[in-house]
Amino acid sequence: MKPIQSGKRAGSIILVLDANIWIKERLLKSKLGAVLLYTVMRISGKIALSWVTEEESIMGIVKEAEKSATAIKENLVTIRVLMGRSPDVPLPTQEEIAKKAKERFEELAKLIYRVDPSFEQTKSSLKRVIAGLAPNRKKEQFRDSLLWEMAIELSRSHDVHFITQDSDFYEDYNTGELATELKKEVAETGGTLSIYKNLETFMEKFAKYVPPLDYHRIAVTLDDTIKQDLLEYGENKLFTLGKLQDHKIVAFLTEKKEFLALKFHLKYEITNAPRLDNIILPNAVLVVRGNCFFNIESGLISEIELDSIEGEAPNGEMIPNLTTSYSRGNVVIGLRKIPYRLRKELQ
Repeated sequence: MKPIQSGKRAGSIILVLDANIWIKERLLKSKLGAVLLYTVMRISGKIALSWVTEEESIMGIVKEAEKSATAIKENLVTIRVLMGRSPDVPLPTQEEIAKKAKERFEELAKLIYRVDPSFEQTKSSLKRVIAGLAPNRKKEQFRDSLLWEMAIELSRSHDVHFITQDSDFYEDYNTGELATELKKEVAETGGTLSIYKNLETFMEKFAKYVPPLDYHRIAVTLDDTIKQDLLEYGENKLFTLGKLQDHKIVAFLTEKKEFLALKFHLKYEITNAPRLDNIILPNAVLVVRGNCFFNIESGLISEIELDSIEGEAPNGEMIPNLTTSYSRGNVVIGLRKIPYRLRKELQ
């Protein structure tokens, strides 16, 4: 892994997200949000959060949910007019939505760096508003001013990466250049602070610092875990299982920040493989496909489930009597549906 050198305090990465980013990315449950959480975990970073931003985000999520609920009700009225009836769709209350949003922040506790505004920061924010200083050039923005005050303070001890789409923070929004007076403040405090218009820009910058998954190690762990079952399978099918020959593993991000969902394809050498015509193949291949979870933090694999075991002759022809497919009770697009919804393939 390359050392992170984004500022003078390498390795001490703090993200500051304004409330609109939290709301837009559905408290980081969106695809981009899942990638951001993965990136932050892999670079050992943290996301700064104050009670002000948390409350503003929860209120924003509740409003967004209310808009969706209103649209659902209006569309059901249309269906009722056309069909004479419509399904009864129970919708969550404001309290239930707010509770879920609060629980989401609790889920992210390990990645969150709690900060709360001091009295001095509050006074300084009010002075910005009164003087019309950035980020108040176009309209009064006390909460954003307070967020900036906390970001500046954090920049004294961390490499701060501030993500906001509010144009008042920028000298030129198109180029993404920080407002001149704000840039001067950063220089005066001796802090390290970078600004980004969106999550993509931040992740593009830090992609090179994210250590790749060790797919070989994961494959070896999978092999160790299922080897005994495959040996017994070989005894039942009258062939001898050899060593792991090759593997292909695809990782998917999930809503659970510490878990990746894996689809695996393991290929084993086998000997003395019987065919239906009683011909014994001295060498063949056993292909094992399945799904499991991988915990990024602990490196442990769990909930391994096989989708199929297939015998293949050296010419690639399937050996039917060595092949087994496992049906699942819950299937989506031909694949077993696992508890965590697959959000985005990890490249």
